[in-house]
Amino acid sequence: MYFVHLSLPLPLPKEKYVMTEAELNSYRLTSLEEPTDEMLSAIMKEVAEDVKRENEEIHRNFMNKLRAQAKAIKQRYGYE
Repeated sequence: MYFVHLSLPLPLPKEKYVMTEAELNSYRLTSLEEPTDEMLSAIMKEVAEDVKRENEEIHRNFMNKLRAQAKAIKQRYGYE
């Protein structure tokens, strides 16, 4: 049985690999090849950016509908 001493620093890569957009777009998660940590990081960053953008759009649309409904109710009851 082997133990790893957790207080020892792990060696860091000398140069960080950055995927090109073409590599990122062409990569497919399959059971045939494991993605590197850098690939997973790039994929997750892009997914997070997409989700954030979609959520902002959904929130904007929701608030616009809410404002339109509030305006219609105010007009209906003579508050505007």
